[in-house]
Amino acid sequence: MRLIKLFGLCAAVVMLVGAVAQEGPVGLAQADCTVTVQPGQSIQKAIDGASEGAVICLATGTWQENIEIKKSLTLRGAGWEQTKLGKASISIYGPLQTAVFLERLTVTGGEWQNISIFAAKVIISESQISSSDGVGIFIVGADVTIAHSRLLDNKGYGIYMQEPGQLAITSSLISDNGSGVFILNIGGLGGYPAGATIIDSQISSNKASGITLAGVEEAEAQVEIKHSLIQNNGTSEDCKKKSLVCNGITVYWVSYVKLTNSKVINNADWGVGASLKQCGYSEDVFFGQAVFEGMTIEDISGNNVSGNQNGLGNPGNHPWNHPGVPDGQVCLP
Repeated sequence: MRLIKLFGLCAAVVMLVGAVAQEGPVGLAQADCTVTVQPGQSIQKAIDGASEGAVICLATGTWQENIEIKKSLTLRGAGWEQTKLGKASISIYGPLQTAVFLERLTVTGGEWQNISIFAAKVIISESQISSSDGVGIFIVGADVTIAHSRLLDNKGYGIYMQEPGQLAITSSLISDNGSGVFILNIGGLGGYPAGATIIDSQISSNKASGITLAGVEEAEAQVEIKHSLIQNNGTSEDCKKKSLVCNGITVYWVSYVKLTNSKVINNADWGVGASLKQCGYSEDVFFGQAVFEGMTIEDISGNNVSGNQNGLGNPGNHPWNHPGVPDGQVCLP
């Protein structure tokens, strides 16, 4: 079953362009610092000694240090090219009243996750999260904002979000990861969705799917995508095989996607595809909805690069179910 193979990929390998392409601020003067940590000094020691709401500034340099944050504070570098945490991870713990700001940093080379967030409110800005052996940012039951940042070359997911929470991605790039964004909500019952908004961002050239949603009744997985580009996902050789489906956007179970003024182009398999037999899956396991606003036929085009959807058309009740549209663009109920 392809759903099982999707999670097998998770175990195995376990944002628009102009705004994304610009480098983050480099070498900015840092004001309002409670304390400044120099290379060779311990970041964790500064965190442990800081009061709630402190601003811990990191000078230009590189650290190799695993960090835990259990209080509200700001961790600010001098720019993502200047301040790097290499072979390191940052773990952030709630409750949700805990507000953590990560700014102007590179976090790279984590053994499992570069950043793990548990039930906290976190804002990551002007930063790069890259080259983890697993997941770039791992989120469980948290409220996370990612702005003007890049998630690159993580071997598993760029972002893996599990259980109820909120994720906002703005003016960011998620590229060249094992998969782009995965939102799973199967344990958070009682009407609490896992929701995401993606605005002015690019999700591209990930080895498997760009965005994947999987939720259950009363614990839906939801995403709203505005003014964004989902392109060229499914670069892995495995995506050429019919046993692995690599879509721009994939929806399983009780999931909802809303696309507004965005483009989904040149992905290996479906541009937008649901887990249904008519889409080439072995079972019908999609019970949600997709909504398109301000979208034209050209905005979801050039998909089915693998050719695996040849002959399937574009099943479902949507504008792409039209004889003139090439096979493999959109498949929905």
